[in-house]
Amino acid sequence: MALEFSQQFAARLRTLRQEHEWTQAELGKKVGVDGSVIRSYELKLHHPPLMTLQKLAQVFGVSVDFLLSGDSKPVDGFQDRELLDLFLKADLLHYTSKAALKQVIEGLIAVEQQRKAA
Repeated sequence: MALEFSQQFAARLRTLRQEHEWTQAELGKKVGVDGSVIRSYELKLHHPPLMTLQKLAQVFGVSVDFLLSGDSKPVDGFQDRELLDLFLKADLLHYTSKAALKQVIEGLIAVEQQRKAA
């Protein structure tokens, strides 16, 4: 069981890091560890402590459960953590700025839907 966990976690960590186009050093910096530590997780040499797992989950916008088992979905249904962070910040904008932002988003969605329909 531990070997299976280790292989799944290592593969999931590597996949998430590569999807974000981060080096091991870049990811390490984001979670407060050296890049060599990330490398050791990906090579199944070590398992991260709980605090590091929580930081990894936050950085990737997924749950700790997802990192460990792959069973749950990204936090709040967002796959793009940066987009989620922007929406959270946008919620603090003045209502007129929010209205303008909503129009921009609606326009982008309409263009994307037309593109997909074509």
